[in-house]
Amino acid sequence: MLANGEIVKVNGKEAVEGVLLGSVKQVDVEKRKMTMVGTSETVDRDGDVVVTNGGKLDNYRKNPVFLWAHEYHSVPLARAEKIVRRRDPMRMEFNLIYPTRGLHPFADMILELYGEKMINASSIGFIPNEWEEIKQEGEQKPNTRSFWSPRKFLDWELLELSGCAVPANPDALQDALK
Repeated sequence: MLANGEIVKVNGKEAVEGVLLGSVKQVDVEKRKMTMVGTSETVDRDGDVVVTNGGKLDNYRKNPVFLWAHEYHSVPLARAEKIVRRRDPMRMEFNLIYPTRGLHPFADMILELYGEKMINASSIGFIPNEWEEIKQEGEQKPNTRSFWSPRKFLDWELLELSGCAVPANPDALQDALK
């Protein structure tokens, strides 16, 4: 959902956003590059899990945008040069490149804030294609923090990666620059 309350639909399917939290692995403000963990297979704050290997990336690779806060109508902050699926723990990493300094002042500010570790998180926006409900042990009702029962997303299409201040997945936080 956009800030104005508009529901984002792609090919008639509602997009899910802000479900998972990513984390920054490296930031190089001078080279205008950042490596971000976009998602991992941990339970997020809504009780959901996204299976990393279930992600369909073909369409995303044609338009590999990094947005701010799932603003689908905005100008991208950066683009993903490379996406890598990693194991132990299962995660999806994005190598991002920002535009030339001064070309996009808001992108410059966001990159600097990541560099200062004032912002540390990200979130993926995706279309769920297949999922199963996660049974909650000892509870009769669904997770009350979410408007649906917790789900394990088995097959999904990545739409975008967004920077954000507070993500749903607690594993998407910035690590120290290596």
